[in-house]
Amino acid sequence: MAGEAARSEPARLLAEKALSKLMSKVDDVSTMTVIGGMVPATLTTRSVVPHQGTIDVDILLELGPFFDRDELDFGWLEDALVDSGFISLSGSGGWQWEVRIDELSVILEFICDVPDGPGLPLRLPGTRNVSALNFAGPGPAAHDAIELEIRSALGAPITARFAGLGGYLLAKATAVVSRALEKDFYDLAFVVLRNDNGGPMAAGRAAAAAVPANPLHDFADIVRQATAKYMSAESEGPLGFVASSLAAGDPTPSEILAQDAVTAMMQFGAAFEADHAATRRTQG
Repeated sequence: MAGEAARSEPARLLAEKALSKLMSKVDDVSTMTVIGGMVPATLTTRSVVPHQGTIDVDILLELGPFFDRDELDFGWLEDALVDSGFISLSGSGGWQWEVRIDELSVILEFICDVPDGPGLPLRLPGTRNVSALNFAGPGPAAHDAIELEIRSALGAPITARFAGLGGYLLAKATAVVSRALEKDFYDLAFVVLRNDNGGPMAAGRAAAAAVPANPLHDFADIVRQATAKYMSAESEGPLGFVASSLAAGDPTPSEILAQDAVTAMMQFGAAFEADHAATRRTQG
């Protein structure tokens, strides 16, 4: 979320080092799911064109309903942050933490997705100074995730949990609708186009499969609103995708990139609608 101007593949490697520092101090990785700019590269490993990269680490935490939180204790997370050299970013309210990697700053951000306190940092139970920003949309990623090995500063692999294709696309579609940043338009179209599952139609089916049985948000409407932003080559979605693609070094002509984004997002939306409607009929 922070550091958009610094996005690059070398920067992503720094973010990966920062993540490995934290995860090396965490006993149970199943409680934390990596979302945001680190994820696309894990979902598009066969893409000839690499993802633009990121300089941030965004982590989704499950807080659950307000009335159940007294039973939670995130003291272990605060200990892990301190032990791995992270410092709470001044003025963030405890949801943004900074660490220096190779003399450069990497920002780690904690996110949650709960009904109460939308848009606000929520203090984690059992901590003195750790919060999660309540951001609508990424919740399904906590239940559609895969564990991957990442490189550590010492060379030994470290396991971390990353959002899967469907959960990531639902989270990113929500970001496209709610904040509409250039990087959101780029990330969504890039993963829809180049995912390892087989392209836009597979992406739509994966997103539909990731919708929870009792969702907090109307993901069908969110996907419709997101795809509407890619209706033509002059729409803000394709324009954002083209700008970031060219900045990342993609040699494809801009008019082709724009049309690719339009076609892919229309196919994605159609596949999502069909599978989501079929699931709703099955559920009665």
